[in-house]
Amino acid sequence: MKQTIQVGTKSYTVPQHWFWKQFSNSWEPQTLRFFEKYIIEGTDYLDVGAWIGPTAMIATSLGAKKSVIIEPNPTAQVVLQEIKEDNNLDSWELHSCCISNKKGKEIIGPFESIQSVSSATNTRGGSGVEVDSTRLHGFSSSGEYSVIKIDIEGAEIHITPELEWLGKNKKSAIWLSLHPPFIDKTANWFNPFAEVIFEHFHVLEANTLQPLKHGVDTLVDMVWSEEKTPEWGTEWGNFFEIGLLPKKFFNASGDPK
Repeated sequence: MKQTIQVGTKSYTVPQHWFWKQFSNSWEPQTLRFFEKYIIEGTDYLDVGAWIGPTAMIATSLGAKKSVIIEPNPTAQVVLQEIKEDNNLDSWELHSCCISNKKGKEIIGPFESIQSVSSATNTRGGSGVEVDSTRLHGFSSSGEYSVIKIDIEGAEIHITPELEWLGKNKKSAIWLSLHPPFIDKTANWFNPFAEVIFEHFHVLEANTLQPLKHGVDTLVDMVWSEEKTPEWGTEWGNFFEIGLLPKKFFNASGDPK
């Protein structure tokens, strides 16, 4: 059974799913503001961890020429394929794989989440399904994207080298989701990650799209917070987004140089 949803000025036919009711009710306004500001009509968009396509549909409605869409969850891939076919979205290029620190295979899970919500790579452990894995660089280096969205459920600890390369070489505004509860606190990822993003990017707070007040000190407090549902997180826990604008190509006010 299908239904129709409105995204900006465009209507999409989508398969029945519990999420669409939530999506139509002002879903993630901060994400929409970032996309509205930084997606340039007629340019390409990279969606890393697309789930069932809400951000890809936003990008398309804002005039993205081509959307390269990466999603490892096999259930979500079925939904994405249906949306592409039902709406004649020839501009959507779908890839069924996860992003990790190597090319090969990974387990995504937990298994019970794959059918209805999100899934993550082996940073979370437990049962799941085996999928192809690859590195982000293979996608991010091959196009000229005005916006890159990265939501990979804890696997963001694997992409610090790719973020450094993007900051040095690409004009892409990056919308990055962080998932501290999914990350092993003993993993030595944060210091190299913070060094790279604050050296090469203007780091934006999600709600205001202004530089993160007090910089790395604020990010430390947010990532390592012991609060279950901090004010900057979601109803599900300490999950939040930051915007990254390459200093080489953007000024501190968020405008292209």
